[in-house]
Amino acid sequence: MKTLTWKSKTGRSIELKATCKTYIGTNEYDLDGYMIPREETITKANLELYVDGKKIDSCNDTNFWNVIESTDGSYKKIWGLSHKVTVALDDEQAELVQQFLDKVIEDGKEENVKEKEEEDVVKALVQEIKSAEEIVKQAEKQGPIMTATETAKYLRNYNNLYNEGEEGYLPEMITLEEYEAAKAVLANKGSSS
Repeated sequence: MKTLTWKSKTGRSIELKATCKTYIGTNEYDLDGYMIPREETITKANLELYVDGKKIDSCNDTNFWNVIESTDGSYKKIWGLSHKVTVALDDEQAELVQQFLDKVIEDGKEENVKEKEEEDVVKALVQEIKSAEEIVKQAEKQGPIMTATETAKYLRNYNNLYNEGEEGYLPEMITLEEYEAAKAVLANKGSSS
């Protein structure tokens, strides 16, 4: 368990205790009597808030381990912890708390989880490049590449002519904006060919 301690502006002792372990394990899901095992990333975590030595609240979902602004924007707070006793953070404290939480989460990951995350990033990049290549290829085949406004007008006219304004087939068209965005992806991240 890792601990972060500081004094509030009012002189109260604030303490965060956090533990996190992320590993790849197997969960079983019951699908109408069929038990289906599924390998997935599992996170066991706990974040506890103590004020003057008294436990105030806890949160076991790392998705909520973030520092956010209050609704009126006057201070920052930890998202996953109680609204009964709000620990107001200034910018410096908020940065320290967020770094602490991020480090606890990162340190709790087993090596195979880190490797899987890296693989997922590579797969997403490859998929993004392939998608961009497909958009460019399709756009260059379709004829004139129109802006989104021009494409909407063209498709409306097409629908009115061929579908008599009702539901029916509409050709899939790549807009100039989509084409330029795909070209930018390929320029920035390279081509898979």
